[in-house]
Amino acid sequence: MRRRVLLFILSAALLTPTGCRRTSSTPREGELLRRLNNPSVAYVAADNALLKQASAEARKTVPAFLKQLLAPRPNQGHFSVKIELREPGGIAEAVWLTGLKHDGKAIHGVVGNEPLHLRATHLGSKTWVREDQILDWMYVEDGRLHGGYTLRALREILVGDARVHFEQSMPFAFD
Repeated sequence: MRRRVLLFILSAALLTPTGCRRTSSTPREGELLRRLNNPSVAYVAADNALLKQASAEARKTVPAFLKQLLAPRPNQGHFSVKIELREPGGIAEAVWLTGLKHDGKAIHGVVGNEPLHLRATHLGSKTWVREDQILDWMYVEDGRLHGGYTLRALREILVGDARVHFEQSMPFAFD
């Protein structure tokens, strides 16, 4: 069984393939698994149409993000990109990179959240990504989120207390 994982800056989403066997201890889609000293994990189906659409929109707008990244204003910060990392055995996990530098060919950064399933990658691991591999991007301007398409989609997917916890854990306001 192959798993895809989306991890978010103070919250996360674990994607499970459609048809995977659920146990009574596995959270349902839209529920959170809270982790001590780490971001919560929100379970979302790997084929969730809202998340796929959000990532497609983010990819279309990468040039606008890069323009801001290369010439940030003083009131902008928290520049991050979400990428998918793959390890042997088919485990793939999406993580946010922070501390970004663009060299004209690739974006370099450090993993900004502790991966849930990856063994060789950890919080602070250095890596890079080509522009066409970006799953999502975000920055904060005057306390408001710009980009963050998958974060916005996740916010819509989450239900009840999970959504409240998610919103309260974010260091910015949604539009």
